[in-house]
Amino acid sequence: MKKILYTLLLVSLVFWLFSCRAQADPEAEQGAGAPKFRHDGVLRVLDAAGNVKATFQIEIATTEMELRQGLKFRDSMEDDQGMLFVFDGSEPRGFWMEDTYMPLDMLFIDYSNTIFQIEENTEPFSTELIDAEGFNLYTLEVKAGTCAKHNITVGDKIEWEKISSQASP
Repeated sequence: MKKILYTLLLVSLVFWLFSCRAQADPEAEQGAGAPKFRHDGVLRVLDAAGNVKATFQIEIATTEMELRQGLKFRDSMEDDQGMLFVFDGSEPRGFWMEDTYMPLDMLFIDYSNTIFQIEENTEPFSTELIDAEGFNLYTLEVKAGTCAKHNITVGDKIEWEKISSQASP
């Protein structure tokens, strides 16, 4: 009887160990931790006279997956970093902050590279839609407080370039 009990205990222990091993950390499977910044290009914000107000190292989101992912799950960003979303401009494209850990400033930009709307200090984790008030070809997300720090306002323009061999649209 003791032999059967020990055998059952041993078999149970082995199954338990294998089941713990099978339940690997899902974050480890996805590359552990927050996504890392990918330096795709440089973007400058210009005033009406063409003077540079701010320069950002940008990650560029163009694919459907990149556009959906955005800055989700990132808990920090450098002051001079941002993400540029590139759309086809055929409709207003809104945003929400679900799974976004840090507050952001969002700059909505039209075909003439003019900033037509700014949403400052957006609320992390909010599922409330932040609607674009026009057709945005681009949206730039930067760290909250950046627009105030650099006096970035509606009417300012942007210019940007990819650092790879591909030219910007």
